[in-house]
Amino acid sequence: MLTVKILPEYESFYEQNSDLVGWLKIEDTVIDYPVMQTLGEEDYYLSFDFNKEQNSNCNLILVTDSDVGNGLQEYNYTEIGATPPSTNLIIHGHTMKSSFMFEGLKKYADQNYEANHAIICFDSL
Repeated sequence: MLTVKILPEYESFYEQNSDLVGWLKIEDTVIDYPVMQTLGEEDYYLSFDFNKEQNSNCNLILVTDSDVGNGLQEYNYTEIGATPPSTNLIIHGHTMKSSFMFEGLKKYADQNYEANHAIICFDSL
């Protein structure tokens, strides 16, 4: 039987809001945010913050067709209840004039910036 374990750095966040599925971070940008997923209402967190209060800055959301999976790759996801992650994980968010959220992605239009920031970190729980 699969026992769900949360990475220690995300335990307190998950206790606050179980819609949390991961964390996205890109060095040298403001992108260092939780990623949320609600299977019943995909766009919910585009209008609400992590605390489920209405907020135009919103959260990053993982689309419902994407699955971060659970279980362990070392066991080939063979534990009961385990699922492998989707091949592609699609994350949505707003581009804000305030430079919050995905505004920092515009820096990737510069080839030098892109070459020096090729790694985008996404942690699932």
